[in-house]
Amino acid sequence: MSLPVSLRIVARPRFVYPNIMEHNKNFKEKYLMNRVPIVWKPAFYLYGYGIGFAWWLFYRFLEITCFIKIDGKDKLEKGNHILCLWHVHYMKFFIVFRSHKRHIWMNHPYWYMKPIEVLLRLMNIKKQAFGSTGNKGKAAADEIVSYLKQGYSTAIAPDGPAGPPKVLKNGCIHMALQSQTPIIPIRFKVNRCFRLRSWDQKEVPLPFSTITVEIGDPIVPIDDEIEKFSQIISKSLDYKES
Repeated sequence: MSLPVSLRIVARPRFVYPNIMEHNKNFKEKYLMNRVPIVWKPAFYLYGYGIGFAWWLFYRFLEITCFIKIDGKDKLEKGNHILCLWHVHYMKFFIVFRSHKRHIWMNHPYWYMKPIEVLLRLMNIKKQAFGSTGNKGKAAADEIVSYLKQGYSTAIAPDGPAGPPKVLKNGCIHMALQSQTPIIPIRFKVNRCFRLRSWDQKEVPLPFSTITVEIGDPIVPIDDEIEKFSQIISKSLDYKES
């Protein structure tokens, strides 16, 4: 016997919400820098060079308008090194250190990182190793190690590329061990800034603020004490209030 119409349960079609984050990730990782389709290349180069140059101008504006104090700069003049800083400080790093000689940096190979590739070249970083987790990351790290052995330097945020913030990954230690290159920690403090809504809450200094930089003593890891040196480096990256 069928139920009265008023008691029947009508099954409604289920609405499936699109996974916006997954869609964005797939779009961002669709093309490598060197494999952008020809039809997209004019827009790709306009995007990469336009934003990259705009960032460089922005950092130079802040370099001119901010008060910068550096303690221990002479430590960077003694041979090559691996500069270490937390990811939250990258903008301050770009403001304070405008040019680099004989440097090689790792960069993501995807198309959306073209502005960073342009910015680094404007900072005189002429060699970049393109790779990331899941896309030739180990090959890029090996390339950097080979250049470190030739006397080049590099810079790395050991909690990158996606966190957790201020949790050190041991990649910088392995690079140091393989190349016999010292790690130099760099600490930053700024008195006026705003924070981006990114995973690392990146700090953006305001004009006429004071940026204080401490360059730490070189750290030379020992192969059988990686965990110990991981803790030492982590502590050395935090600014110590006087």
